[in-house]
Amino acid sequence: MTVSSMEALALRDCLAAARRGLAQRSFAAAAKLVDTPWRTTVGSDLQHPGVAGERTLQTRFLNGRLSKFYRAAADPVLAKTFVEVVNLMRPPLALLAPAMIGRVWAGSR
Repeated sequence: MTVSSMEALALRDCLAAARRGLAQRSFAAAAKLVDTPWRTTVGSDLQHPGVAGERTLQTRFLNGRLSKFYRAAADPVLAKTFVEVVNLMRPPLALLAPAMIGRVWAGSR
């Protein structure tokens, strides 16, 4: 629902800008909004061995980091950052910030 709301706002902005080329501009704006949540969801699904799909080096790395992150998520700063990322308030890279990595390392030992 969050992505749909963001797409509606992008469509509003495209409509306000001009009617010419509306479809192309709105689809391009929507693609930018959908890309990260889609990749995050698909990559997360690939943690499970029964799910078919290519597990790229990037996917394996991120899923390995997330499993450590889950073990350390009792840390209130990590938990807050995770909730913000899941609710699309911050980009997924916020979970890989140096301060977060140190907390994950300390909390997942």
